[in-house]
Amino acid sequence: MHEGVGASTRYRLNPADGDEGLALYLNSINPGKTTAPHNHTTWAVIVAVEGQEVNRIYQRTDDGSSPTHATIELKREYTVQPGASLAFLPDDIHSIHVTGTEPTLHFHLYGKPLETLTGRIAIDPETGAIKNYNAAYFRPSEAVA
Repeated sequence: MHEGVGASTRYRLNPADGDEGLALYLNSINPGKTTAPHNHTTWAVIVAVEGQEVNRIYQRTDDGSSPTHATIELKREYTVQPGASLAFLPDDIHSIHVTGTEPTLHFHLYGKPLETLTGRIAIDPETGAIKNYNAAYFRPSEAVA
């Protein structure tokens, strides 16, 4: 696993299933990690084994017509922790914030592998600028030993 403030490691647990269908990951994130608000373009379920991950959940308030700009509004915060899971639909927008003192250990189940989701977007909450999430922020999953 990667060390340091905000470091994260993600393992795909079912790589033999290929690029179609469900993808199950084990994520470990160190305190200090934050992400830009983003979507997944597929559904997601997040379940905690250890640690807390604050999810800021946003609503897109523009009409979605611009490929380079969006406006979003923070609707709520939800903490994923043991006993408190979270699910997202493809167009839901959220950001992740690991603010506690312990790393997270969470299972993430997606309708499709993250590596194949090339249309994901990240939105700068201050400027509204849209970037391709995978191109700007995504690091491939680690191999399972």
